[in-house]
Amino acid sequence: MTVPGLYDLALGTAVDLRIGLEGHHCGVFLEAVVQSRRQSSPGVRAGLGVRFQRSSLVGAGFVSQWALGQREPAGRYEWRYPVDLPVILVTAPRGSTRIYPCTLVDVSMRGARASINHRIEPDSELRCEWRSEFGSGAVTSRAIWGANGRLGLQHVFQQPEERVAWEQLLVKVRSTLRERIVGPMPDSMRLSAGGIPTVARERGFTPTPGAVATAAAGINKVIPKLVEIPVSDARAAGKRHDPRSE
Repeated sequence: MTVPGLYDLALGTAVDLRIGLEGHHCGVFLEAVVQSRRQSSPGVRAGLGVRFQRSSLVGAGFVSQWALGQREPAGRYEWRYPVDLPVILVTAPRGSTRIYPCTLVDVSMRGARASINHRIEPDSELRCEWRSEFGSGAVTSRAIWGANGRLGLQHVFQQPEERVAWEQLLVKVRSTLRERIVGPMPDSMRLSAGGIPTVARERGFTPTPGAVATAAAGINKVIPKLVEIPVSDARAAGKRHDPRSE
């Protein structure tokens, strides 16, 4: 896939793509790696060639189909924000409490998706607890699907404080995403090794003024840059075939 626009991003840089979809009030986040860079020329706009991570191949296929004219929402009713949040899931099958450590990989108001090494039966009720830089809290959830080390959760919110805690978590997740946004540079500017990425100001997802993407956090834990793709650019990128993205 080619992302239109000139960005000061080196080859091999991990990026999250935030793609808006025309006709939907929400879009998708896709994980990718910068694989090539195309300079502008007469009749051709500058862009980044990206290769999608395995975790985003299904989502990338959905975007491609949408760009080719398929406008079905495919069950997407709200934004699912990417996150890396360690949690514990507590279950009590047959009265015996069990604790499973895992990591939430995306969150929405209705639920979350977790990466987990254990199998939890669908329709199991559990308690999701977290304590991290996003604060602390717990919500009652239900396992609705599980496959290939992933688990889909739907929140039940048995107590008012559970909803409040989850809403506060989402606010902090969105704030963290805003700080990672890297905006396109003017086509007239040349890329330089010491260049500083400009900050995107896309409608509805404007970052804090002066914020730039964080390079890394902790030991050997790289936080991807965040690139926003407007609806028109998403349509153009989805229709263009680039064999290097396969």
